[in-house]
Amino acid sequence: MRVRRSKSLVAFWEGESFVLHNYLTNSQCRVSPGVATLLHELTEYRPKAEVIEILGDALVNSLVEQQFLITEGSPASRKESAIDNTWQWGIEARHFHYVTQAVRFDHQPELERGILGPQSVTRPDLYKDYGRSDVDLREGLGSRSGELWDTLRSRRTRRKFTRQPVTVADLSTVLFWTWGQQMLRTHPDLGEYLLKTSPSGGARHPVEVYPIVLRVDGVQPGTYHYSVKRHALERLTEAPAETQLVDLCGDQPWIADAAVVFFMTAVVTRSMWKYNNSHAYRVVLLDAGHLGQTFHLVCTNIDLAPFTTAAIQGPDVEDLLGLDGVSEIAIYAAAMGRPMPAD
Repeated sequence: MRVRRSKSLVAFWEGESFVLHNYLTNSQCRVSPGVATLLHELTEYRPKAEVIEILGDALVNSLVEQQFLITEGSPASRKESAIDNTWQWGIEARHFHYVTQAVRFDHQPELERGILGPQSVTRPDLYKDYGRSDVDLREGLGSRSGELWDTLRSRRTRRKFTRQPVTVADLSTVLFWTWGQQMLRTHPDLGEYLLKTSPSGGARHPVEVYPIVLRVDGVQPGTYHYSVKRHALERLTEAPAETQLVDLCGDQPWIADAAVVFFMTAVVTRSMWKYNNSHAYRVVLLDAGHLGQTFHLVCTNIDLAPFTTAAIQGPDVEDLLGLDGVSEIAIYAAAMGRPMPAD
């Protein structure tokens, strides 16, 4: 058996302790700087017995168990190799993505009432204001009316659905006007690229969407992929149980009442092809935010209730969709349904 140092380690000082953090497993270990120096030498696989002679049996077994030392041929070694071969973005983007994926969300009733933080903390002001109006803009605002302005005014996040089905036309409309292809263009250097209703960094549109159909007239419940190319659904598997779906979405119970839940993923290689620096990871997340706002407006316009959330169990969503979690990653979710009358 041969082992090497994990390629997914970040080290930092925490008080007087020197901490190693494996961002793929989200495990931490306090070691002496001397041990870190010895680990520095283990960039290539070496016999485990040889490493034990250097570090000692107990420490080596502990480091292997927590995957600070990686065993040759293990799933961890294969995943690290896949990331190395796929992610052009640096350690800062990898660390942020995989660490934040490890968060577990436990639903708490107070979240429904909008209480998101400890009440002992002073509530921040709603406004930043210098206390003057050097240029008063109210007169130029005028009275805006019409479909666009009315939709913008009416947009609200909804968390109460009737469990009544929506129509296939509703689903088609939401998919097309949120994620669908509006136009195909060709650039002399970049080749073909898509235009959609939301902007995307470099027109790369890395976000894919997987509708979980629960209640749509004429569509069998199931887990689907939306084909942008054909404006069609591709069935992958049956729909997960409602309890599983709630767990995938951060234990938010209202998800079970939706007609459709949409999991958004990012094909990171689509953006890396044009932008190979880590800043592009931020752009991918911004892209998802643009799509979330468009989704809200489209749903509002056709009298459906929209909801979006980043509180998803990313690795579990990737397992459901059959993704590798490396070249394509789960980043965002949305849900729609018929609104409760009082909502």
